[in-house]
Amino acid sequence: MPRVLVGTHCDLNESRQVKYNDAQRLADSWDVPYLECSSRTGENVADVFHTLLKEIEKDDGLLAEAGEGGCCVL
Repeated sequence: MPRVLVGTHCDLNESRQVKYNDAQRLADSWDVPYLECSSRTGENVADVFHTLLKEIEKDDGLLAEAGEGGCCVL
């Protein structure tokens, strides 16, 4: 199952509740990418979606139904 761990509100660093290193360690233990973004500023929002699409592409057969030729994500 493709997954990405995302920390939000990276623009509010002074009120951070989870340290970056702790989140990265969790992502590493789950073997998933970790990104931080801010919907307010738009920082890294597109990167989150691009990273998730890359994870979907890496997961062979995720979008193909049994017995079908597969799908294309556009």
